[in-house]
Amino acid sequence: MWDFQVGFYIESSPIIGSNGKLYFGCHDNKVYALDSKTGVKYWDFEVADSGAIVSSLVIGMDETLYFGTLANRVYAVNGKTGEKKWDYGVNSGVNSSPLLTKNNELVVCSTDGTVYLIDGESGNLVWELDPSGTQIHSNPAISASGYIYVITKNGLVYSINSETGSVEEQFEIGETGDSRTSPLIDQNGGGFLINRAGSIF
Repeated sequence: MWDFQVGFYIESSPIIGSNGKLYFGCHDNKVYALDSKTGVKYWDFEVADSGAIVSSLVIGMDETLYFGTLANRVYAVNGKTGEKKWDYGVNSGVNSSPLLTKNNELVVCSTDGTVYLIDGESGNLVWELDPSGTQIHSNPAISASGYIYVITKNGLVYSINSETGSVEEQFEIGETGDSRTSPLIDQNGGGFLINRAGSIF
């Protein structure tokens, strides 16, 4: 049993890397790496522009950490050393968790409704799309065939081709569809969605 004090409150869910390190973001504008067994801090990384981190981090095969901030930036940080690999500016804050594809590309949704695909190694933009001009708070999901699914605040669900960034399909889940849960995509490409009113689709 151990405890570790940070500078402010935490909304980000922790993740554990293959090396046994515990990673999480915080409203004190930092990402922390701790020993999961002892609670000893390995490092912390402070982002620029007072960017609180509310979403959960995503970890790559090489222990790179990916996350967005409320200060309109996306970061890649070396999980072993705590050094920044790259950062990329987006149109508005990010409070949903990014998604890492099998091609090592990062799907990021900013709160203004823009969806970005960013190369995980270089930090270069592959494409960006604003499908509806409405906020996105839920995490994106991806099917085995490479279609990205996002839910907007006004209850529209979009299926986006990950290679081209074009909308392939859209449908509505109701006027109260301000969902903050992630779509669940099964191995056959079927999906399950929950809106804020408690309906399941």
